[in-house]
Amino acid sequence: MKPNRSTATAEAMYSLESDCTNWSVIGETIQWHGSADTKPTDAEIKAEVDRLDADYAVQETIKQLEATVTQRRIREITTVAGAKWIDDLEKLIAIERAKL
Repeated sequence: MKPNRSTATAEAMYSLESDCTNWSVIGETIQWHGSADTKPTDAEIKAEVDRLDADYAVQETIKQLEATVTQRRIREITTVAGAKWIDDLEKLIAIERAKL
């Protein structure tokens, strides 16, 4: 399940300022407690939220690809076609992981 926007913004704030001493999340509101010159700009926060959204989309794609490996597919790996299928799938997953 995709995180809501306030959760994504809080995650972005955490990744921008990882010691979390200058901000807190209260309900849907993020409050900044540090000095104004150290506060990330709205553009920095938005860019980080967008990056996290993109990472989330890649992670979902990886989950979907991995979910295609069913018990039947595992049994088919003993065939040439099955082995090729799993190799191709692993290549697709590697491409997605490289995006993270």
